[in-house]
Amino acid sequence: MAVVLRAWVDAEPALTVEAAARRDRAWWARSQVYDRASPWSSAYAALDLAGGQLEIAKAVGRVARRPPRLTVGRWHVIQRWRGLDDGADPGPGDDSVVPGASGHTYLAHLALDGPVTIVQSSVSLGYRVSTGAWVGTAGLDGYDVAVVTLPECYQ
Repeated sequence: MAVVLRAWVDAEPALTVEAAARRDRAWWARSQVYDRASPWSSAYAALDLAGGQLEIAKAVGRVARRPPRLTVGRWHVIQRWRGLDDGADPGPGDDSVVPGASGHTYLAHLALDGPVTIVQSSVSLGYRVSTGAWVGTAGLDGYDVAVVTLPECYQ
């Protein structure tokens, strides 16, 4: 989420992760899912910051036959979870993070000619960029997946 903050809100080239966190601590806490009762806060933080459209698909490959679609030529913030407590309601409003649940947030861009570029970072694997296809279940079988399609102005 530091990438989203840096790329679209702040043109400061030397913005570090620490500086991004200090800039708006409440937003940063949501972007990093500090509250276990708000597992989708990373997607909502991106939506609040940049605008766009949000779609959530539960249990890709089982309940949802496919993850949310990507829009050609656009960037997307993808948030995925495995092992969430889905609560009693079918929507995401009462979901929560329970022991053993795991999640990740990353960026995806669908090119005009079809490949998807994934930009992500984690403590264990660091920064990485890969390309692939967003077809079928897009490797997201069993995950609950949120996709924020960012507005055209962020391309």
